[in-house]
Amino acid sequence: MSLKNSVTWCSKYLYLDNISQKLPSRLKISNFYLRDSCQNPESFNRNSNQRLHDTQKLKRNILPKDAKILNNELCITWSDDHSSSYSIKWIEKLFGNDRWTENRIRPTYWNNEVLSRNDDFHVSYEKVLNDKEEKKHLYTSLIKYGFVLVHGTPSVPESTPTLMTSISEVVENREYLDGKKFHVVEASSVLSDWDLAYSNMEIPFHTDNTDLISPAGLITFHIITHEGQGGESLLTDAFYSADIMQRLHKNKFETLCSLKVNHECLGDFGDFYHAAPIIQLNAISGEIENVRINEMNRSVDQPHIDQRQMDEWYDAFLTFNSLYRDPKNVFKRKLSKDIMMIADNWRIAHSRTAYTGKRVLIGCFGSRDVWQARARKLGLY
Repeated sequence: MSLKNSVTWCSKYLYLDNISQKLPSRLKISNFYLRDSCQNPESFNRNSNQRLHDTQKLKRNILPKDAKILNNELCITWSDDHSSSYSIKWIEKLFGNDRWTENRIRPTYWNNEVLSRNDDFHVSYEKVLNDKEEKKHLYTSLIKYGFVLVHGTPSVPESTPTLMTSISEVVENREYLDGKKFHVVEASSVLSDWDLAYSNMEIPFHTDNTDLISPAGLITFHIITHEGQGGESLLTDAFYSADIMQRLHKNKFETLCSLKVNHECLGDFGDFYHAAPIIQLNAISGEIENVRINEMNRSVDQPHIDQRQMDEWYDAFLTFNSLYRDPKNVFKRKLSKDIMMIADNWRIAHSRTAYTGKRVLIGCFGSRDVWQARARKLGLY
């Protein structure tokens, strides 16, 4: 083993000792990974973050010939005579103790009490379209609370996809009548053959697209007219309730994270069917990433759950239900025609009270990948 300043190595690994307070006192990194991750111009396009070399052509037994810390960079000359340099800042970002939280806006899991102390989930429609700082405010609200209220929204159908296009990308979905938005007009108490949402009955808490492999990331609600009573919008932070499950009902939480549940939606547009756990965790950070809640679309066919586990699943599911439905954990508001509500469909479950009279709602789905990519570009996510 060779010794060079605070850097040592062997046939498979390179060791960094005490090079930063943000890193473990001894950090072990794969030699092959470092060589494959070379960020010098001939190996890496910094504009697009794309590799320029072919990993298959690298020697599997690659190791340093020389390595040292110089001007806040790890400088390595490899056994294939290639030279690489890696900033200590990049190493800290990748391996530091706060690598998943640094420079990130953290979500604020909320109930009514938390929201009563925070009122920064409001933005202006015109400013979001024209002002970078207001758009950052919108993304910040989505990251923190999972929803945002957009004031001054024009009471026309086109305002919904216009705003969504400015913050994300409209996701075409089976519910769209014109490829951009869904249009709900209902003045009858008759149950819709297609979807309970298209009646004036109360809708239970749910997230949309639970029957799809990848649900839409954002959903909007804009009431452009209502001639009647009722129709309040309700939101609940499913991550707040899931966090309580994780802390206080660990076994039940793990049940909801492991057993796959079928959701389905049938119609002339096709038969949609997908099985996934109610709660899904990020594969890298282990944080809560997605919650699928939809009593209406939860299938009566559940072949993925063994009958010996069914009671266990119901116990966990009903405990979770009681948490996110608790009135103390519900935000309730009747939207006026100049307010659009945007919610993170992976986190926030929504509901609606029954109503009378004619009510016209315009909605739109947005891409999760795109809105988070744009927020990341602004240094928020």
